[in-house]
Parts: sequence; C-alpha cells; structure tokens
Amino acid sequence: MARVPDRQVGDGNGHSLTHDLAPAAVPWGVLDAVAALVAALVVIVMAGGAAVALLEQISSTDLIEPLSLVVSLLLLGASVVLYVRLRYPAAVPRLFGSRRPNLRDCVLGVGGGVAAVVVITLGLGTLLELTARLFGGELPTVQQDFRRLAEDAGSAPLLLFSAAVCAPLGEELFFRGMLYQGLQRRWGTGVGIAVSALVFALSHAQQGSLLANAVVVAVILPLGLFLAWIFQRRQSLLVPILVHGTYNLIQVVLLVAGPGGQSGV
Repeated sequence: MARVPDRQVGDGNGHSLTHDLAPAAVPWGVLDAVAALVAALVVIVMAGGAAVALLEQISSTDLIEPLSLVVSLLLLGASVVLYVRLRYPAAVPRLFGSRRPNLRDCVLGVGGGVAAVVVITLGLGTLLELTARLFGGELPTVQQDFRRLAEDAGSAPLLLFSAAVCAPLGEELFFRGMLYQGLQRRWGTGVGIAVSALVFALSHAQQGSLLANAVVVAVILPLGLFLAWIFQRRQSLLVPILVHGTYNLIQVVLLVAGPGGQSGV
C-alpha cells in the first residue's frame, strides 16, 4: 500500500524537520461508490444465483443459505476492488488506506472489537432493554435469520466464517474503503463518518417490524461510527476489518452458546 511521502521543513536554524503530509484525497467520489454498489448487486444476483444453483447440486440444502451469504459478501468486496481497478487503476491500494499496517494496528483492531462488544452489545443493549421495560414493554427479537442459523449445528461454522471473515472484508472494503473515503473527499471527515455509518446501519435492516429494525439501526450505528473513526485515525483498513471481525466473532459465539444481546453484523 502506498505511503504518503514526507515533507522536509526547515526549523529556522538550517536543520530540517520531517513531517508527514496528510494523505491525498482518493480519486473516487460518492457517485463512484453508488455505481460500485449497483455493479456489486448485479454481480451478486447473476454470479451469486449461478453459484447457488451449483451449490444446490453438490451440498445439503441446509447449507445453501449460509453459503450464499459467504458468496455474496466475497462478491461485494471483489466488485469494489474490480470497479476501482477498472476506473482508477493506480488507486486500488487506497481502498486499504494510505499506509502499511503494523503490529499496533492488529492489537488495536482486536482490542477495539472486544471494546465494541462491551460498550455496544452489553452497554447499549442493556440500556435499550431497561428503557423498554421502564415503559412496560420489551425489545423485539432481531436478526432472526442469524439466530436460526446459529442454532443449527451444520450452519454455525459457515455462519462463523461468514461473520468473522467475509463480512469484515466485503463490508469494510465498501463502507469504509470506498464510501467513507468518497464522502470524506467531498464533505469532510465528520460528514463522511456520520453518513457512511448511517448507510452501514440501514443496510442491516431486515424484513420485520419497524421497532425491530429501529433496534438494529440503534445498535449498529455506533459500531459504524467507530469503524469509520478508527479507519480515519489509523489510515489502515486492516484496523476496522479486525474490529469488525472480532466484534462479529464474539457475537456469533454468544448466539451459538445461548441467548445473546442484540446480534451483530
């Protein structure tokens, strides 16, 4: 991945001081992100449909749904990379940030994922539950498809792989690597973080009641904000990928082990 070159600045005494320049803006914009998403959806429908038809011939029908999820997420990431490769060939490395990752990024990514579970799933989830009870109600069960797959011993390993590996790769490439950076280029960091996080949260709404989807958005929105913020802070996509993967891994383990919080992404 490309590193931003250093700039030599004099200190007034004939010596030079080295300062890192802010990373240059990415060449793509929001419309490119929309076009890449549309292209990804077309690829997922066409290639994904063909893959599902093939899977139906060679695997158990119980595994079709989790396998389809794996294929769709991988196609999302591949479509984003291919779009940038065709449109802005030299800019593909910028999808992954402006600098090379290091060991500290790995530690921050895993630690950030654990912290996100504590703050969002346990903290915010508990607060939402207490608020619902205060008004004499209870939170609806959300993301029932994930819960059903987690309860199936045959599907659980694929769900784990999908949530901990495929979702972080595919979704981070689009939401942070492409969408956030496109928004940030046009409207600045604050708007980029907020809008990309909102789109990320809304993308996880599923068929169901309005209240259930509101709970999903309320839980995932803070995660999206954190993922975009830490990407901007560290300038390496590996960090949000690891945060996302760790968060999802713990969520799926909680679902498999028993009743969990407001399920992850």
